[in-house]
Amino acid sequence: MRQSLKPIKGILIYTAVMVTASLAYFLYAYSVYPAIEEKETFLSEIGEGFGNIGLAALAFIYFRPFLKLVLGKGKLVQRLLPDYTPPLDSPLLNQLLGFLNCTHVYVGIVLLN
Repeated sequence: MRQSLKPIKGILIYTAVMVTASLAYFLYAYSVYPAIEEKETFLSEIGEGFGNIGLAALAFIYFRPFLKLVLGKGKLVQRLLPDYTPPLDSPLLNQLLGFLNCTHVYVGIVLLN
C-alpha cells in the first residue's frame, strides 16, 4: 500500500495543507466578522447564475468518473474489481465517454479561472 501512495504523496500533502488553511480562514472569518444581511440586487442575481453554472460544470466533470466506473473503463475499476465485466456496453455511452475525455480538462481549467 505504501508503494502505491508514493507517486501522489506530494499532492496529498498539498491538499491537506490547502484544506487546513481554508478551514482555518473560514473559522477566523466566521468568528471575527459579523454576518452581512443579504440584499437582493442585480449583482447578487448574476452571482447566483454563475453559481448555478459552476455547479452544473462540476456535475459535468464528476459525471465522467462515474461513467467510467459504470462502463468498466480505466485503472480504478481494475484495481477495485479485477474480474469486473461492465453491465452496459452501449456505443452511445462510449461516444459520450469519449466526448467527456476530450473536454473535461478544458471545463476544469475554465472552472479554476
